[in-house]
Amino acid sequence: MSETDNNNTTDRPPEQPVADQRPNPQQTAQPSISDLATDETTKAYVKFVTACFALVGAAAGLAVVLVGFLGGAPLSPDIIVSPNTFLDNFDAVMGQLYANRLAFQTMNAAPVAAGLLGVAGGLYTATTLDGTDRHTYVASALAGGVGAFVLVVVVGVLASVAVSTVPTPQPSETASALSGTTAQTSQLSSASGAISAVYIGGTKLAFDKLAFNAVAVGVGVGAVSAASAYVAREYAPTN
Repeated sequence: MSETDNNNTTDRPPEQPVADQRPNPQQTAQPSISDLATDETTKAYVKFVTACFALVGAAAGLAVVLVGFLGGAPLSPDIIVSPNTFLDNFDAVMGQLYANRLAFQTMNAAPVAAGLLGVAGGLYTATTLDGTDRHTYVASALAGGVGAFVLVVVVGVLASVAVSTVPTPQPSETASALSGTTAQTSQLSSASGAISAVYIGGTKLAFDKLAFNAVAVGVGVGAVSAASAYVAREYAPTN
C-alpha cells in the first residue's frame, strides 16, 4: 500500500452508527380511553353539553310546574249546560287532571328530547373539537351520556312537583235535584264521563326508578352521540 493510500485511510472520518429506524412503541401508543375521558378538553365539552341538556330539561319541567299551579285545563266537555252546574269542583278536578297528564307526557318525552340533543351534541363536538377522531368520539359519548342523564332527572323531579291527587268530583245540589230527569241525567253522565275517562296515575315520585331510567337513557344517548360524531367526521362534505 502506498503512502498516499495510508494518508487517505487515516484522514477518513469514522463511520457513524446507523440510527435505529424502528418505531418506539412508547412514542406511537395512543392515549387510553381513561386518559381521554379525564382530559381537560373532554371535561370542558362534557360541562358545556350537559349544561345545554339541563337547560332544556329545566325549561320543560318549569313549564309543567307553572301550568300546574297557575294554569288550567284548556278544554271542556261539549255539553249544553255548564259542567259547574253539576259539579261544584269541576274546574279543580279538570285542572289537576290536565296538570297530571301534562307532567306524565313531559316525562315520557324526555328520552326523545335527550336523543335529539345527543345527535346535535355529537355533531357540535365533531366539528369544533381540535383533536383526534378517537378523542372526539370519547368526548361525544361522555357529553351525550351525562347530559341525557341530567335531562331525564331534571324533568322527572320538576314535573313531579305539579302532580297531585285529583279531587273527588262533588255533585252539586242542582245535579242531585235534577237527577231524576232523563235529559239532566244524560248531561251529568257526560260531565262525569269526561272526568273518569282520563287516566289517573300515581302521584309519588319513585326516584330509584327515575334514576335507573336516566342511566339507561344516558347509555343509549351516549352511543348515539358518538355515532353522530363519527358520521360528521367520516361522511360530512368538506367543500
